[in-house]
Amino acid sequence: MARRAAKTAKTARPSRGPAAPARRPGLRLLLAACGVALVAFLGLQLASLPSSDQIARLKTAQVRDTEVMRQRVDEAAARGKKLKPRQQWVELEQISKPAITAVLTSEDARFFSHGALDLKEMGEAIQDKIEEGRPLRGASTLTQQVAKNLYFGNDRSFLRKAKEAYVAWRMEETLSKRRILRLYLNIAEWGPGVFGIEAAAQTHLKKHASELSLAEGAALAAMLPNPLRFTPQAPKVLRRHAGHVLDRCLDDRVATAEEIAAANTELDRWLGPEGGAKVSEDD
Repeated sequence: MARRAAKTAKTARPSRGPAAPARRPGLRLLLAACGVALVAFLGLQLASLPSSDQIARLKTAQVRDTEVMRQRVDEAAARGKKLKPRQQWVELEQISKPAITAVLTSEDARFFSHGALDLKEMGEAIQDKIEEGRPLRGASTLTQQVAKNLYFGNDRSFLRKAKEAYVAWRMEETLSKRRILRLYLNIAEWGPGVFGIEAAAQTHLKKHASELSLAEGAALAAMLPNPLRFTPQAPKVLRRHAGHVLDRCLDDRVATAEEIAAANTELDRWLGPEGGAKVSEDD
């Protein structure tokens, strides 16, 4: 009896434990399809970016057609109107130094000391958002703004910002800082249908960019964050923002207290004290 029990124990199959889960080929196929779709999407995005040759041509090209210009033309057409962008290309030497100073101070004070991105400015913007609850301000460099104006328009998506940053990096690798600044000053938007600082000076001030004072440069710089709203036709708003630009010029020590005081007096004569209207409809 004992022998039979032992024999039975030897021939008994061992327990397999819990059953293994069934394989799910459908899930693997889904993941593979997602991977292929992602690669295809990234490939399309890369194909939509400017080529190395296109960026290299910016070293000498006088750009007269940008994505923002095309976007504004299409927006006007959608309203049943025709828009012909005004632009006149100028050299940096044909733009007054006070105007360049005001624009740089307002838009990218550390332009000549950072790369495609200003990580310090980005960190300060995030810190202000966290600690003081301020709205998250833009921290785009001049190079990023050139990339946006040339190739991406005013779309605010995260994807656009990522592509903009990548193209800005490629620009910094290919172009000099002075060339990027020149591009920016000649393609930036300065009011409805107005592109470039020369067209802005002639349209809004009836003079050439080479003749701009610090006050006028500050007013034009104040238009850049919202060029369709901050205009001489809204003098109170423009005067306030131009005053902020002059304050930053003083804080950054790129102008003396006497120069700032004279510029504020000039702005008061042009836009009116405390932003009172003193401009005609033609201005």
